[in-house]
Amino acid sequence: MMNLIRLPVLLYTVLICQAAFADNIVSAVNNAPIVSDGTTAGHATDFVINLDTTLDPSTNGRTLLQGKTIRITLPASFQNTKDYMFGGCGPPLFGKECNTAVLLQGWPQHPVAPPPVKYAFDYEKDTNTLVFTAKVNLTPDGPLEPGIKQMHLLLFGFTNPHPGHYRLKVEAETGPAGALETGWAKIHIIPKSRPSINVTSTGSDNPTTFNTIYQSTTV
Repeated sequence: MMNLIRLPVLLYTVLICQAAFADNIVSAVNNAPIVSDGTTAGHATDFVINLDTTLDPSTNGRTLLQGKTIRITLPASFQNTKDYMFGGCGPPLFGKECNTAVLLQGWPQHPVAPPPVKYAFDYEKDTNTLVFTAKVNLTPDGPLEPGIKQMHLLLFGFTNPHPGHYRLKVEAETGPAGALETGWAKIHIIPKSRPSINVTSTGSDNPTTFNTIYQSTTV
């Protein structure tokens, strides 16, 4: 039984790894795990960009030094259709009448926190580019704080385009001493929402068990 369960997981891992290319720091773009329609045509844009680093917390992610940026340029087809603010937004779910984003460290609900204090999130309308800017040095301190591995974009003021594949670009000053690294990936916009099973985190009294991907349990 356990082998039957593990097989599709292993196959999925191989496919994701094959999506990365030489000198490309982006491995994949996925629908956000907490919604069903983040990559559905005509719905609000809500997806996660995965960098080319394993999600294993024993492996460090990327560093973003104070004043350095991560820039994400969306295709022109992704339109900012509502006059919503950009930046840190309050609960629930960061607020629905705003555009915000978080830098994640490899598992759901574990951002580089607190986001409004540690980094800013802005928008350049002319180029349709989203910009993270570090307010302090964001450095790995694994395994509980392994560094930047994902970017979750919650763009409630944007509307997804017609179904198809669209290319986004990432330019990140996350290399040694803030050197520029680049990457790109294709977003698959689907015609309608479909069933999916996603891993997410809920409350726990023990901070070492927040990572729902790297936990062990008995049968």
